[in-house]
Parts: sequence; C-alpha cells; structure tokens
Amino acid sequence: MDKLMYLVPAMGVIGLLYTLIKYRWVSKQDAGTDRMKEISTYIADGAMAFLKAEWKILSYFAVIVALLLGFMGSRNDSSHWSIAIAWSPRVRLRSGNTTSGKRKSWAAP
Repeated sequence: MDKLMYLVPAMGVIGLLYTLIKYRWVSKQDAGTDRMKEISTYIADGAMAFLKAEWKILSYFAVIVALLLGFMGSRNDSSHWSIAIAWSPRVRLRSGNTTSGKRKSWAAP
C-alpha cells in the first residue's frame, strides 16, 4: 500500500511529460492556408467565450455550495472544530474588518 502512494505522483509526472511532448509536436505542424487560420481564430474565440461563461456559472455554484456546507457544518455538533470557528461571528467580523480596511472592535461578537 505504501508503494501506491508513490505511484500516483509518478503517473502525474508521466502524464505531464506526455502532454509536453504532444504539445511540442502539434506546435511544429503547419497551420494551413489563410482560410484555415481564419476559421481556427473563430473557433478559438468561440471556445474562450464558452469557457468564460462556464467559469462564471461554476464560480457561482462553488460559492453557494461552500456557504451551504460551512453553514450546515457549523450547526452540526459532530463536525470538525475548524468549521465552527470559521463561522463564528467574531471570526467573520475580524475577516470583514481585515478585508475592508476598517478598524472596529475585535472583541465585539
């Protein structure tokens, strides 16, 4: 079982090396005619627009899930202690003061 712990990072490194080799091979290939280059520009622009929209939706989802998990974890007696501390009013006040640059009472709940 201890050997499997080393196998996972090793396979990750092998995958990265394979990807680097394929990237270099594809980069050396001819881009094609002017029309093909124009079409590839349209495809790349469309793909980036899709990825931007996808990340926007995914970020909303991740924030909502994180808030729900943190709230539910802080209300459960058997949850980890770090969740309850992170959701305490005092910690929220401190983090809000730190990020907003305001100086309020640190002792206030």
